[in-house]
Amino acid sequence: MPRKQQTNKIKKLSLLILALIIGILVIVSFSFNQKIIPEFSLTTLDNQTITDKNLQGKLTLIQFWATTCNTCVAEMPALKQIHQQFSDQDYQTLAIAMSYDPKEQVREFIQTNQLPFMVATDKNNQLAQAFGNITLTPTTILVNPQGKIIATFVGAIDSNTLQKQIQTNLNKY
Repeated sequence: MPRKQQTNKIKKLSLLILALIIGILVIVSFSFNQKIIPEFSLTTLDNQTITDKNLQGKLTLIQFWATTCNTCVAEMPALKQIHQQFSDQDYQTLAIAMSYDPKEQVREFIQTNQLPFMVATDKNNQLAQAFGNITLTPTTILVNPQGKIIATFVGAIDSNTLQKQIQTNLNKY
């Protein structure tokens, strides 16, 4: 085999090996970058105890929100519709009202809007702190069935984008 052909084959093989190494590093890096949700225990407004362990096994949308947040209130019908659309699959929703939101005001909002998913209040701001010092609402966190955060959205989120993200991740797990 001529020297030039041999050199070209070595270059191609080297590039292929380099591409494989980069691909493996990207996959490994992505897996390590997924943060596990913090350990927590809370009581929903219907007196159900929820822990981080209870959320495992299902794709979970956690939203930090407030009744005084216009964007949060405007998004609730879409969250309700998305919950109803995917709840018969391995999907669940947990809405956590910020600590400054009066519990009775949250309870009234739930009843008025007939929210079909778990709702709790963040007593003493402990959950917002544990999830990375959340101060802006809405903050929406998508968690895979193993308890790893796979997406975080701060501020308003387009319901179509959220639906696609949920469907894509339901297909993965």
